[in-house]
Amino acid sequence: MTVDEFFQSIYMVCKSSNSFGGKLKPDKVEEFKKKAAEKAEKKSEIAGFLVKYEFKGASISFIPPNSVIIIMKDEASQEDVKNLLNELLE
Repeated sequence: MTVDEFFQSIYMVCKSSNSFGGKLKPDKVEEFKKKAAEKAEKKSEIAGFLVKYEFKGASISFIPPNSVIIIMKDEASQEDVKNLLNELLE
């Protein structure tokens, strides 16, 4: 599975904080959550609503119904984010 199969879009939120956002395709939300739970370390969960993971130094937050926020540890491009997500989703 690739990022393009899971996400409708991925976009930069804030360059100075290395943060990016993504919108999951509605039919891929549950599969994304399952893969994140399997491969990433869960850092926190707020009433089953906001779930934060850490994966390879990046913070990945799932916000229902289909939003994802990725904060990269170091300066990153959109391509770097896609590569990270591809690793998570493979």
